[in-house]
Amino acid sequence: MKVVCSKNNLLEGINTVFNVIPTKSTMPILMNILLRTKNKTLELIGTDMEISVKCEIDAEIVDKGCITIPARKINDIVRELPDTNVDIEIDENNRALISCGKTNYKIVCLADDDFPVYPEVKEKANLTLERGMLNEMLKRVVIAVSKDETRYSLNGVFFKLADGILTMVATDSHRLAKIEKKIAGSEQAKVEAIVPTKVLSELMRLTAEGEGKIKVVFDDNKVLFSFEDKQIVSQLVEGQFPQYDSVIPGECKSKLTCAREELWAATKRVELMAADKSKTTKFEVLKKGSMLISSSTPDVGEAKDEVKIDYDGDDMTVAYNARYVVEALRVMEEKEVSLELVDTNSPGVMRSPGDDSFLYVIMPIRV
Repeated sequence: MKVVCSKNNLLEGINTVFNVIPTKSTMPILMNILLRTKNKTLELIGTDMEISVKCEIDAEIVDKGCITIPARKINDIVRELPDTNVDIEIDENNRALISCGKTNYKIVCLADDDFPVYPEVKEKANLTLERGMLNEMLKRVVIAVSKDETRYSLNGVFFKLADGILTMVATDSHRLAKIEKKIAGSEQAKVEAIVPTKVLSELMRLTAEGEGKIKVVFDDNKVLFSFEDKQIVSQLVEGQFPQYDSVIPGECKSKLTCAREELWAATKRVELMAADKSKTTKFEVLKKGSMLISSSTPDVGEAKDEVKIDYDGDDMTVAYNARYVVEALRVMEEKEVSLELVDTNSPGVMRSPGDDSFLYVIMPIRV
């Protein structure tokens, strides 16, 4: 096998697949990147057996072939190479001879025989959407995914596609984020699946810049994301996602509106004095048009702040985990935010005024 490609193209390909490759494994070959020649491109694949990432880069194919090369070593090497063409040649002893300008390396590789077969997704349903829309939807819900590995069905985002509406929901039982968007051309497709956080984080990283469409394909236990010259395939989370509609309060008794950035900044300041674990913070809503935010920790101190609000209900004091409030406000981009309240012991609902597509439910803390 012998190929020639630009340093920048090779580095981009390595960066695409690198994050899913494990640093330690009982299968040493999983710590390698698969390099495989195609007609006029070089294909790179990385996998941890749960997530597989594949991309293609432009290359001159001198001799066809396939090899697996240590991921971290090739990553470190290519980063330091000068910005010119890179020659990669595999000898009869499975060593990669890498040359770039006057720089030369020899790397011990492994044959591709034991490298896992790239997973096939037998399409049961698919949808196509703008990468900007997908990124925006994911950004707003992944903050609520549970990090408790014992609650397996909560370790991902629930995707539901029905009647042309894509709904994403995540919850850790203390908060819940939900967003809905209409997807043109998907009126006949139906999907209910839990997609792991890890693959979504990787997808968000790879699609953070640029424009274009992403095709999403589901089968019974896998999902595939395809865009440009890249693919990501992941196992779905097994289990049943909880019935989330019952958690969302119905008609609220009181509703306040305020400047999002002002509330975000004030809550961040007050959070500094909240108890480390619960981050308990009080929000005292006053009908005179202000909200007092306060926190305290014994033997440490206390903090207070105040924000102007638009509110005509009765005085009410609620307590939330300040970190949950801050994270929700951070991913909302509108100038204003509304908080819907029922009573001190019921969940609060955060929304963007005039936009019913996204909501964030936060459970109260009893104080």
